[in-house]
Amino acid sequence: MLSFNSSADSGSRQKAISGEHRSTQHKNRDIYRNPQSTLDFFAVEPSMTVVEIWPGGKAWYTEILAPYLKDQGLLYAAHFDANSTVPYFSRNLDKFKHKLTASPDIYGKVIITTLLKFPNY
Repeated sequence: MLSFNSSADSGSRQKAISGEHRSTQHKNRDIYRNPQSTLDFFAVEPSMTVVEIWPGGKAWYTEILAPYLKDQGLLYAAHFDANSTVPYFSRNLDKFKHKLTASPDIYGKVIITTLLKFPNY
């Protein structure tokens, strides 16, 4: 497999992937989602600025990206509109915010922004 990252970056990425902060449910999905290969493919490095599109309430990638980027990089979570009247949007944004505030040492540098404001939503 082609990898664009140094072994030091791969080690810190693997540490984020296997971290104790990640839920067992999310770790069990790694076999299907292949986070190491995915981040290698996109050549994600710890000093980058990354935008995660609609991370949802469970924040599967956020659990990996936030600790990987927190020291040198930046993670934007482009989420649903906070003023949405769609219950799914507001519920998932609330879950996401709760996850971040529950572990500020891991998620404290994540910046939540709105990807798209839907008219009439």
